Amino acid sequence: MAKVSKVKDYMSFEEIRVRIRAAKDPDQQMRWQIIYTVAADPRKATIVATQLGGSKWLVSSAVAQYNRFGQKAFCGPGRGRHRSRFHLSYPHLHGNLA
Repeated sequence: MAKVSKVKDYMSFEEIRVRIRAAKDPDQQMRWQIIYTVAADPRKATIVATQLGGSKWLVSSAVAQYNRFGQKAFCGPGRGRHRSRFHLSYPHLHGNLA
């Protein structure tokens, strides 16, 4: 039997709404919508996923991250976006080619 998804009271509904509107990335916006929906009405992850058009895994992981880290759960760069720091900048690249 599946568990009901619940979130901890780190933020008010209005603060979560502000985060939804301020999210630049659609993935972040979806995660904040999941948190808002689960905070408003705790339900099973499959039901929330069906309602918002996501997957059960996405709902479960978003709720787990929020419950563990609070407001800072979705503020980071995410996966794969940190790789640009390993490339040489243009001045360094130009100096190495000369």
